[in-house]
Amino acid sequence: PPCYRRRHAEHYLRVAEGAAAEWYGPGQAEALRTLILEWPNLGHAFRWATARGEANLVSSLARSLFPFLTQRAWWQERAAWARAWLAVAEADTGWLASQKRFALGHIQNPP
Repeated sequence: PPCYRRRHAEHYLRVAEGAAAEWYGPGQAEALRTLILEWPNLGHAFRWATARGEANLVSSLARSLFPFLTQRAWWQERAAWARAWLAVAEADTGWLASQKRFALGHIQNPP
């Protein structure tokens, strides 16, 4: 049922945000282990949110996980996520222009 998929996505958003909070500190190694272990679920949550046009969920997942994608040197995946994020942003007229520019920057300017 859709409610389970939403709960799944929201749970993995919390996982991603928790890892992001630890990324630039002493908890980075544990955050990295968590993200590697949970990557299939995180990807599923992102794809579900993208397919549903859940702009806030897509944005939060992408922002939380871009440092991980960059550290792993997953440039193509990072660009694909940014393109998906931008597509959701374009469809959501309530999105701020800065959010769109941030996503676009990850497509055009890989580190």
